Amino acid sequence: MPTPSPRTLRHAPLWLALFVSGSVWAQAGAPGYERKEAAVHRAEAGRALGQALFNNHGQVVAGALRVRGRDDGTLVALREAGVAPGRNGNTHRRFEQSVDGLPVRGAYAKAAFRANGELVHLIDHLAAVPTPTLAAARIGTREALEAAMRRLHAGVAVQFRSLGQGANSERFDGGAFFHQASEVRAVTVPHADGSLSRGWLVQLWTQQRNLLDHVLVSGDGVVLDVERRTANDSYNV
Repeated sequence: MPTPSPRTLRHAPLWLALFVSGSVWAQAGAPGYERKEAAVHRAEAGRALGQALFNNHGQVVAGALRVRGRDDGTLVALREAGVAPGRNGNTHRRFEQSVDGLPVRGAYAKAAFRANGELVHLIDHLAAVPTPTLAAARIGTREALEAAMRRLHAGVAVQFRSLGQGANSERFDGGAFFHQASEVRAVTVPHADGSLSRGWLVQLWTQQRNLLDHVLVSGDGVVLDVERRTANDSYNV
């Protein structure tokens, strides 16, 4: 994800206010998309949620989630995504999900391990995975980009030029209206009814007003969710 500009960082309180308000607005207008709260599990005093030996942290996390109701289909989709040091020798590990080779939008687990390998804190924000494969999307990257533009910048005339494709993404030059090239990335979308589908995550970052938005578009071209990631300079707190 791109790093917000220095101008954005100077307005961190505004960024936080808009991030919260933008998320609420997007959730209210997001048919079928599941935006849910995370489940938090803490070890009781003197006990642990699990014990990691020989660097098997992923197995320990999966085991702790399994005894708390997660099925094998959900857990087999887990992938370790990052490690960071914590206080007092603790280690924080982040896990994400991938289905059919695509990341599940918004799905993650976070685990805190003591230096002796004890799992003491676990955050579960995973999606249920009922199937290991997904039906193909009906629209492509350009159509997803155009759907996002219609939602956020309907009055702006932009001619997009492809800058090249990756394995599951494509970047587009939109000219002076944008701070940097727009990116459309294939993702797995978790729905409120428990199903999954292919969709697109569109990143739009405008030059004027410095607006960075992540727009979730379904495989049918419906905008499901909008997450504003930077502050609007005209917003007053």
